[in-house]
Amino acid sequence: MPLPNPPESKSHGEGVIIAHPDTGWTEHPELLKGNRYIRDNALSKNFFGRFATYLPAEDILSGWSPSHGTTTASLMISEEGHPSMNPPNTNYPHYSVPVTDFVTGIAPKAEVIPLRVTDFVMLGSGHSSMHGQLVNTYRTLTQAIYYALTLNNDMVGVISISLGGARLPSYLEEALISARRRGVIVCCAAGQIVGGPGPAAPGRSVHALCVAGSAQDDSKPSEGFYGSAVDVTAPGWGVIVARTTGNVPRPTVPNPPRNFIIDPSSDGTSYATALTAGACALWQAFHGRLNLIRTFGRPLLTDVFRYCLANSVRKPTGWDRYNRGMGILDVEALLRFALPSYSTAELVANSNYWPQSQWGDPADWGRI
Repeated sequence: MPLPNPPESKSHGEGVIIAHPDTGWTEHPELLKGNRYIRDNALSKNFFGRFATYLPAEDILSGWSPSHGTTTASLMISEEGHPSMNPPNTNYPHYSVPVTDFVTGIAPKAEVIPLRVTDFVMLGSGHSSMHGQLVNTYRTLTQAIYYALTLNNDMVGVISISLGGARLPSYLEEALISARRRGVIVCCAAGQIVGGPGPAAPGRSVHALCVAGSAQDDSKPSEGFYGSAVDVTAPGWGVIVARTTGNVPRPTVPNPPRNFIIDPSSDGTSYATALTAGACALWQAFHGRLNLIRTFGRPLLTDVFRYCLANSVRKPTGWDRYNRGMGILDVEALLRFALPSYSTAELVANSNYWPQSQWGDPADWGRI
């Protein structure tokens, strides 16, 4: 029997902000809301080298592979149904994708803030940008995390990181600790083919949720990364996403050619991470983010979410708990599962390397 909705419950992720450090976004009718692209959000920001001199809209749209940010964003907040059914998309009368092909985001009423930190999904020190400029993308990701924490802390509930690298610098881990203290749940990709035997960083940090991907039949794709650092698995192979191909915008090319498509079968832990981040926004909206903060305090929210995930996931026969985490994300079961007691949440935190001595200033916890 379903549990009754909490008093402050909202649906579809409404009222929760997801910060999205990634490659930037390209225009796509699936990402239109209210006659404007979400990348026009005044809070969006570019951290990637010399492009910081341009206007925010140009910053977010520039890059070699910005469509990666577009694809992951579409899984989180594309509106329900085909774009032709949503009035803002009349701005694109030549959108030729059949009405049977569309993406519906897992949390379409959540707000996603694009933060451009790289032009490639693999993080690296000395990574080269399109103009040959050397950029440490571990640092740009770190800057984006701290930036997200300066925004409205009662609304920014999730950071979705579909990026990864071989190293976990101490300054990046400190940023993850800061996010955990502030009650901002960080979801990271376990990765695949990034140069190491196990989950990539920052996903393997104990201060983030590490997400592996599954195929449509729940099996384990051979190219994915697995191991004890994985917290949960979510669908990642054969996923339907919105994608833009063709030339990307530049400040000197105001109307470059674009090709809007729906990709029916994209693969990667990037997509499993976006779905888990969207589910996290749904969960916070359903229970009321302010209610969660009042009940548990900000430093415990990651562990409360972990507990609810662990008790609501699907576990197919023969599930490999050590390499694939708690199970496969089940969003409906997650929302139905009752919140733990405060004492149980404390026990979960202690078992996840998070004793109260690390929680920071009690004045910032927000618990009543």
